[in-house]
Amino acid sequence: MVLVRQGNDTLLMPDTTEPLPEQFQPLVKFRGNETNWAVESGSEESLWKVVQTSKEEKTPGYKLSEGDVIKLGRMKYKVKELRTWADM
Repeated sequence: MVLVRQGNDTLLMPDTTEPLPEQFQPLVKFRGNETNWAVESGSEESLWKVVQTSKEEKTPGYKLSEGDVIKLGRMKYKVKELRTWADM
């Protein structure tokens, strides 16, 4: 899944290999399966993260958990539940 900005709105869209239309700006991508979810940059720009973690990180992205808060610009998103796209 990919979170995109369209003007002042944000939308959650399925992640595809085809490029997004110009009016959509990708913010973050969500990757996962039934047990693990991670957030990655939605574009070629680096994804900033401010989290308390150890310095021994070995995987890119950040493993999401229920209750995590993701702030994108002036918007905050709280992870309420982790589900696969097939569950929706």
